[in-house]
Amino acid sequence: MRHGLVGPVLLLLSATPCFAQEAAGISTPVLPSCLAGVSLDERRTSADAAYGAVALDGLPWLKVGDIEKKKAGSQKPALRVVGTGTWWLLDGTALPLRFVCLIDHSGRPTKVQANPQLPSEGNTLPPHSLVAGTVASVPGVPMSGDSELRIQLFDLSASPAAVLAEQVVHASQPGPIPFALRLVPGAAQAGRELAINAIVVQQGGGQLRLKQPRPLTGADLKAPISLVVE
Repeated sequence: MRHGLVGPVLLLLSATPCFAQEAAGISTPVLPSCLAGVSLDERRTSADAAYGAVALDGLPWLKVGDIEKKKAGSQKPALRVVGTGTWWLLDGTALPLRFVCLIDHSGRPTKVQANPQLPSEGNTLPPHSLVAGTVASVPGVPMSGDSELRIQLFDLSASPAAVLAEQVVHASQPGPIPFALRLVPGAAQAGRELAINAIVVQQGGGQLRLKQPRPLTGADLKAPISLVVE
């Protein structure tokens, strides 16, 4: 494993990919922009063949706070976004991470810092359970590299339906995209009607979607889930 992947990532951005501007399929519009910040840096280190995908968690793990009130002509950050996520290596290894993202008044990230949380170094994330798996496209419909997955887990028994977990994932390679939705303890308790919905935003703006939300059973909480978008 190269140190370029597991050390802190700190960068200044001058551009954001066009597909990160829309926020369909995620409840926090700034999250895809923060993801693009980490992803841009990872593409620059792509000579390290270990990198495969990176994900940032949305609700309930995300904290968004104002830095300052908007001032005419101000270029200073307006929002500070703090949360958790995952790096996947091409060998399948998953590394939890924490990130901090600063957003300016136009909604663009000015700085993103992401740090792996390595158990060997005494770093861990808050207690949680995982609903994990992959999202692939139907045969004959290609899924390009540099695609972005937006995936949410809902409690349909709530009125209105409540988001229990969500994640945006950038994949550097074509093919199935991994996900690992973190649930707070007790979120998947008996009596809740759970379902997953997913959108894949491809470079250029095209979208692939599940035909309908995928209901979850108790078995789905114990084994990887395979989803297909079209």
